[in-house]
Amino acid sequence: MNTINVMTRRMRLTLAQRKYRTANLEKCRNSLRTFRVQNGPEAPEYAAFHKAKHRCTNPNSCKWKDYGERGIRFLFTSFEQFLAEIGPRPEGKFSLDRIDNDGNYEPGNVRWATMKEQMANKKRAA
Repeated sequence: MNTINVMTRRMRLTLAQRKYRTANLEKCRNSLRTFRVQNGPEAPEYAAFHKAKHRCTNPNSCKWKDYGERGIRFLFTSFEQFLAEIGPRPEGKFSLDRIDNDGNYEPGNVRWATMKEQMANKKRAA
């Protein structure tokens, strides 16, 4: 096989990957737009609740493969139960985190964490 064909294949693959990433990013943006239109400006606690539930239960979510497809389930029965467990979000840049990264979103396994804490707790590639 000549060098030109090999390079063309690589370029096609790269272009296909770019198209996939662009489509996936647009899917995420549209999902977020729809959420904001349907729910209006919401409290950060409710946004965290809704987004976590969405990525675990909706196969159309752009995050499905990292959550629902991995078997991670959302086990809170209501927003009130979720809020009672986790409390209000602290001031600053905190977001929802699972203590056991392979565990479910459930009582005893969620917390507000900084980006630094989350990076130390992320899933490792096999």
